[in-house]
This record gives sequence, structure tokens and C-alpha cells, in this order.
Amino acid sequence: DTCFPAQMVIGEAISALQSGRYPLDQVAVAMVKYQGDCRLSHYSALLRRALDAAGFQKVPIVSTDPADTKEMHPGIRMGMRFNLRSLWAIAMMDFLEELRRRIRPYERHSGETDRIFELSVDRIAAALTKGTRQAVSAFRKAIDDFRAVPYDRSSPRPRAFVTGEYLVTFHPGSNFHIESYLEQNGMEVTLPRMTNVFRKDYLARLSEMENYRVRYPLGDALATKGGEKMFQTVLHTLEEIAAEHPLYEPATPLPELAEETDAVMDRTFISGEGWLIPGEIREYAQKGVRSFVILQPFGCLPNHICGRGAMKKVKEEFPAIQILPLDLDPDTSFANVENRLQMLLMNEKSAAFSSGEAKKNARTAT
Repeated sequence: DTCFPAQMVIGEAISALQSGRYPLDQVAVAMVKYQGDCRLSHYSALLRRALDAAGFQKVPIVSTDPADTKEMHPGIRMGMRFNLRSLWAIAMMDFLEELRRRIRPYERHSGETDRIFELSVDRIAAALTKGTRQAVSAFRKAIDDFRAVPYDRSSPRPRAFVTGEYLVTFHPGSNFHIESYLEQNGMEVTLPRMTNVFRKDYLARLSEMENYRVRYPLGDALATKGGEKMFQTVLHTLEEIAAEHPLYEPATPLPELAEETDAVMDRTFISGEGWLIPGEIREYAQKGVRSFVILQPFGCLPNHICGRGAMKKVKEEFPAIQILPLDLDPDTSFANVENRLQMLLMNEKSAAFSSGEAKKNARTAT
């Protein structure tokens, strides 16, 4: 009955400590901390209990909670420079991940796209220790390297958009490597941007202040407006660089996406992934994507509301799309997941065939 993502994250941390690769008197466990109604808010406390039970009482925890509201790491604070560099890093990874998924299914030399991606991540990480200017230069080099990867998109694949709860969407070990599975079965896979997960909180607070007359302390209000401005600056800077690659596909600006999605789920609803799930499904449906997968930890109430709970409304607007919700937990069998994915793939092939026949008949009639 414990949150599946928590089990995965904490289990990996304990496994690493038990491996013997790290001197226990010189190591700490770093964990992302989120404040909200998701159980992710309590991961740090749960991790502390698990480490103590496993015999690692002296291994400290460092979280990204700037206020350290749980007093997990007294004496250590993540300052503004850490937050800004984290934003640059996450945004850069979003752009590079998108390009990697656009190129990899069509690469002429197998493995070349992933090799360039991993090399670029290492360069950007090293550059970030020196400053954001150096990191931006490393990002520009990564785009140039991606441009040099030979590919053949003469026969475009059907696209699938995979979204859902953060960890099970991005963690291959939690979702049976769904991205690789879909690619191996002839699909081009797209995942959401991680920057949107953080930016939606700023948009929600701005909407609360502007549309619902919620009064925040002056410092919090200024920080919200400044944070949104920083998102705009970072994304605009990186988009100009990424646009130099012919396969880069600009995303709908998040404020515009929020405005278009408010009728389905108001932007102030940020529980779990919030309105992003129906919003991003709508965005890609408008771009012609027909297949969508929502990955949900079993019993994750916020995700079930935002994912499964919003499907009917989205399907009414886009009746031609298919949305497959997949529940995941430690007892989920791959056979069950694969059966449902195969049904999605067959439906996609059937829709593509029908579309091709319709175009062929239209040309014949003309």
C-alpha cells in the first residue's frame, strides 16, 4: 500500500548504498522534494525511516526543499543559484530529449543518437559547474552534433504520446521500458516536458492572484512573477538555439496551452500532474497524434483524477484518438501491459490504413 514511485526511488537508494561502491561516511542521498497534496511531499521522511531500518542511520539526506521544512538537512540550503542552474539544466534536457526521440527511430547508424545525447549531457553537466553561459555553449554544441547525425525520415512513423505520473513516465524500470517497446514496434514516441511540471505551479499562483483575488505575501507574489519571467527567458533562449535543427518542433507556450485547457480543467488544479495531462493530450491531438498512453501508479489519486478522470471530456473533443491508461505497481505483469499495448498498436495501424485508403480514393476520384 506504499506509493509505487516511492518504493522505486527509496529502493534504488538503498540498493546503491548496499552495493559497497560508496564510503558510508562520505555519502549523502539526494532527493527531490515537492510540496503539495501528492505523497511525494513525504518521500524524505519515508526515506529516512527506510534508511534507518536498513542500517544506514548515519547517511544524511539532502532534498531540494529550499526551506527544509522537515529539518532533514540542517545547515545545508539550496540557494537561488542552485534553482537557476537547475532550471537551465532541466530545460536543456527537455529540448535534447525531444530531438533524440525525433531522430532515433530514423537514424542510419544504430545507437548514434543515444551516444551523442549521453556525450552532450556529460558536457552540459560539466559546464554547469562553471556557469550558465558555459552550459548554453555546451547546449549549442549538442544541437550542432545532433544536426550531424544522419537519418532518413522518408517514411514517417505514427506517433504516440506517453504521459502520466512523473516517475513512471520517465523511469524505464517502472514502466517496462515502454518507450523502447513502442519504438521497436514501429512508433515514434513523444514524452512531456519536465519544465512544464514546475512551471504550472507559477501559472496557477498567477491565476489565483489575477482571476480569483487570492492575496499572497508580497515576497511570494514577486517571486512568482519573477519565476515565470525566468521560465520565459530560459525557454526563449534555448528555443532559438534548438530551432537550428530541422526536426525541432516548437511546443505550444504553456500559458496558451493553459488558456486552451481551462474549459477541461482549470489551470489552478495542479494536484499531481494537474491539468497538464489533458492539456498536453489536446496539444498533440491537434498536431495529428492519434495514440496516447497515460501511465499511472495504482492508487495514485491525483493522477487518476487528472488522467483517467479527464479522458471522457478530451475524447468528446477528439473522438478519433485512442487513450490507453495503464496502472503500474510492483505486481503488474508485463504480459498484461504488452497485451494492451499491442491493442493500441493494432488500432493505430488500422487507423493509418483507413486514412491511407481514404487519401487513395480521393486521389482516384480527382
